[in-house]
Amino acid sequence: MQRKIRAQLLGVVVLVGISRAHAASPPQVLFGKSVLVSWSESNEEQDLASNEISNYYVEASLQMYVSDKGQVFSRYSRDGGVSFSAQQIFDASGSSVSNQGSPFSFEQITFDGNSFSAVREWGGHGAQRLAISFNGGFKGCSARFMSASDATRSIEYRSRNDGRMKRAILSKVTRMACSVREGNVFG
Repeated sequence: MQRKIRAQLLGVVVLVGISRAHAASPPQVLFGKSVLVSWSESNEEQDLASNEISNYYVEASLQMYVSDKGQVFSRYSRDGGVSFSAQQIFDASGSSVSNQGSPFSFEQITFDGNSFSAVREWGGHGAQRLAISFNGGFKGCSARFMSASDATRSIEYRSRNDGRMKRAILSKVTRMACSVREGNVFG
């Protein structure tokens, strides 16, 4: 399993590099619209002290609104495992200019043609990437969420639930939904 996760990271790193090299402002057709993405994750982790393996499930969502000036306002929420909610504002270049709520937020967003991606660090040696593809008229979308680790190191972290050191074994997305709607999802 770790080999599969590590192989995915190479794809994440390559795609992040390509995306940043071609970063663009949100397309004007998205101005004044909201993008709603939700997914479910099934995760397996190992307690480093006891070697006990446990499972936990996460329901996550990313809500975004693109203003008439191209700023992206977002709320990223997770419930299960480590639960949190974070509100962010990204400028037209995709850089986070305001982050309230959580250090687990996405660090960079990128629009490129009819694609969008958001990337965040995961466990110090990995990354998580949300990729959205919009249909031709930007009236609908599909999404993928990927987790991956460095090929030479495992993802280890201190659990915010019990304070113990854990190792990520598997993170699998079991449900994904994506939609585009007119107006501001936040108000």
